[in-house]
Amino acid sequence: MTIINNAPSRADAGDNQEIISSSTFLNATDPDKGTGEWTLLSGSAVIADKSNPKTEVTELAYGANLFQWKVTYENCVSIDSVRIDNESSG
Repeated sequence: MTIINNAPSRADAGDNQEIISSSTFLNATDPDKGTGEWTLLSGSAVIADKSNPKTEVTELAYGANLFQWKVTYENCVSIDSVRIDNESSG
């Protein structure tokens, strides 16, 4: 019998951030097994490189911005999210 584990590395999107700026860097863990991709779930922002776990995000909306880090390996996924609170007034 052969057992195959297709589970990707556990997704870790990093710690939530409270900032006074319209840009910051996301801080996900780089997966050992699989590939990661950032998605903006709510708010507004420009993601510089969706496949880079430490990518810069710019043009963050005031208030809450929610991002998802999804790690995929074959047909399996692991998902985590991170919240960036932009408290700058403009």
